[in-house]
Amino acid sequence: MLFIHDSFNHLEKYQKKISDFYLKIVNSFNISEIKKNEFLTKDVHPYTHFMIRKIIDDNITSKKITKMINNINSISKDHALKINNNQIVVSQKQWLVSDEETRGAELIVNKHINEKYAQKILDDHISQAADAIDSDWINFIKPIKTITYIYVPGFDSIPFFSGSNSRLFGAICLAEQSKPWITAEVITHESAHHWLFLFEDEHPNMSDGWNDKELYSPWREDPRPTMGILHGIYVFTNVCYALYKYHYNKNINDNHKNGLIERISLIASQVQCAINEIKFSKNMTQEGVAICDRSQNKIDEIVSYLPLKLLENSKQKVVETKIERVNENGKHKYIFN
Repeated sequence: MLFIHDSFNHLEKYQKKISDFYLKIVNSFNISEIKKNEFLTKDVHPYTHFMIRKIIDDNITSKKITKMINNINSISKDHALKINNNQIVVSQKQWLVSDEETRGAELIVNKHINEKYAQKILDDHISQAADAIDSDWINFIKPIKTITYIYVPGFDSIPFFSGSNSRLFGAICLAEQSKPWITAEVITHESAHHWLFLFEDEHPNMSDGWNDKELYSPWREDPRPTMGILHGIYVFTNVCYALYKYHYNKNINDNHKNGLIERISLIASQVQCAINEIKFSKNMTQEGVAICDRSQNKIDEIVSYLPLKLLENSKQKVVETKIERVNENGKHKYIFN
């Protein structure tokens, strides 16, 4: 896996900052010590992080804080214990689904999901992925604490859909999955976003890269900012590498690999396209360049194992998509290669 420099120190520092703030809030409660300790077991829960960020960033009212505290209080002891033991738990709570940056889509919790059954399937998928990829993968997905299965009205089939928000740190939502490798993809995808969120917090000079919106993205129809492209490069490089390791593990049944090699080839071609595009950015930092260089090395390693004909077809598909989108969005001023 492609870890960013000092990733775990960034994660530890962030979690300590949130936990310290949360401790002050809990200590102000007029409740028993037993109840305070119960609240404190939930200090790394994503919703606790969300409440703290809302207090710090938005200066929310005491009424809203009380409502959020009640939600935290409703988190089961079992879920809190599992999260503290670095397990990902299935939690079908609408308040764990962010309504920010959804591009107008409505994300609705799937009420037909049985949490216990879904947890069993998720645990099995994660176990298979951990065995198939490498020992670093479990460490790579460490920021993720909860998964909420959702559906999006108007979209009947969205197998690779997933979402997260930096303020709801550790919570991700996704469509219900039947294939272990797709579960591995979406968890890897959102984990990579989380690592980059933390890196951005430590390097505020990178924030200028969110202001320009003129680069072509192989994953989006609209012109994208530099940091949006960088997120795509880092995220999909890790996804591609995880799937590549999964595919070439001989201990995994071939029935669990249907469509996998085609997916790897397509993603590798998309990442290469994005790396070419980001070179035109005027807002690239040294840190961003380093991430791109290391991503390029990973992609070069992966494509050397792919069938040449398949890779050529994937590249052609990426080129055709680009031409189509640029023509459709001619009113936008793209900078593209």
